[in-house]
Amino acid sequence: MRINDAILGIITIVASIALMLHARTFPALPGVPYGPGFFPNIVLGTMVVAGAILVVNGARRWKQTGWLALAPWARRPRTYVVLGAVVAAHLFYIFGSEPLGFLPTSIVLILGLLLLTRGTQRVLSSAAIAVCFSVFVYYVFGTVLRVPLPAGLVQGLF
Repeated sequence: MRINDAILGIITIVASIALMLHARTFPALPGVPYGPGFFPNIVLGTMVVAGAILVVNGARRWKQTGWLALAPWARRPRTYVVLGAVVAAHLFYIFGSEPLGFLPTSIVLILGLLLLTRGTQRVLSSAAIAVCFSVFVYYVFGTVLRVPLPAGLVQGLF
């Protein structure tokens, strides 16, 4: 899928200006000659300029590209099934991670997405990947980085 640069430029400009206005509300720090919104405003100002460049380039090519061009992969129904599965996986994690816990939720989530994308012929390898990756992420975030992950059903086991 290809969205015309002019549309993306307008979105970038509008979002940057909105964030610049929000950065002006940051409270001032005592003894500092510039406020906490100073550096974000420099970055956002640069993004406004980049957005303007996108608008100009997109307007030049508007007749050739139109506002949206779908690639062949974006026309396949399976693409939308996978997109829906990713959205459903996010919702499953949001609502399932507290009662079930991080490990069971992530294993089921990853296994489901792998079975959808890799096929059901590779159940064992998909299950191994889901378990190993979930345990690895749990170890890195829960143990090493001490991020409080929901325990759920496995509370007290780790």
